[in-house]
Order: sequence, then C-alpha cells, then structure tokens
Amino acid sequence: MTGQVSIHNAEKTLDSVLKHDQAPVPNLVVTCCEAIEKWGLDVEGIYRLSAPTSAMDALRHTLLAGDMNTFSDKSMDVHAMACIVKQFFRELPDHLIPRDHQQIFLTATKLEQDEHERRIAVHQAVNDLPDANYSTLRYLIFHLRKIELHAAKNLMTASNLAIIFG
Repeated sequence: MTGQVSIHNAEKTLDSVLKHDQAPVPNLVVTCCEAIEKWGLDVEGIYRLSAPTSAMDALRHTLLAGDMNTFSDKSMDVHAMACIVKQFFRELPDHLIPRDHQQIFLTATKLEQDEHERRIAVHQAVNDLPDANYSTLRYLIFHLRKIELHAAKNLMTASNLAIIFG
C-alpha cells in the first residue's frame, strides 16, 4: 500500500484529498492503479466491465482499513479496482480537467494549422492546470497508456479508454 487511503465523497475536492493524503496523486488512485497494473493488464474489459456491488463494497472496506497487503492475485477483483478508480473521478465536484480549463483544451485540440501547433497548445493547456490536477492527470495518462499497451488481450484501445474517461 502506498499510504493512508481516503475514500472521498462528493464534497471533497481533488486538492483536499491530496492534502489529506499528503501526496501528489490521491493514494486511492495510486493503490488501485498499481493493483490493476500488477494483476489486471491482460484482463479483458478492464475499465469497461462493471464489478458486483458486493465486490466494490468489500474493496472499499479493505481500502479504508488500510489492509491492501492481504490481497493476492487470486483474491484481487481488478474490475472492482477499476470501478473504484472510475467512481473516484466521476464523484469529484469539479472534473480532473476543471470546467474553467475545458474550453482551452477544446480550442487546442481543434487547431487545424498543423500537428506541431496543436501539440504545443495542448502541452500549454496541460501545464496551465492546477498542480493537483496536473499531477493526477499525468499519473492517470501514464496508467492508461500501460492498459492500452495490452489492448491485444484486454481489448482496451486508446479509443475505448477515451470513451470511458473522456
């Protein structure tokens, strides 16, 4: 386990979660993503298929108890882990890319001059994010890239992941 895990509620901002966790990326996200990378990279439909509510409830209880060391590859429900990650981002009061930054991203991605200018504009938009959002988005993108590299087995292409997280 990477540290104390907080299961946030809808009133907690990303900033407040990071202050509580004393980390640049929410411990919940890191813990779940590390488990998925360890046991779930080749699991078909990771992030697409849902987990039973009972599995998610049991996982939440385990996360809150700080008992991640008891998991093994046989007991790990990676779909529950993936559902917890998706739920975390869905329940943020503001998006990972905050509403006041979304238009900048949309404008940057629609630049038609050339690929180089579009990349520079997107890079600038990412750099302009608040620190909490930047570090968490960066972590998530690197994680999703690892998932996508196993798309031959897990069927989670970049396009499929974009639909889920987009």
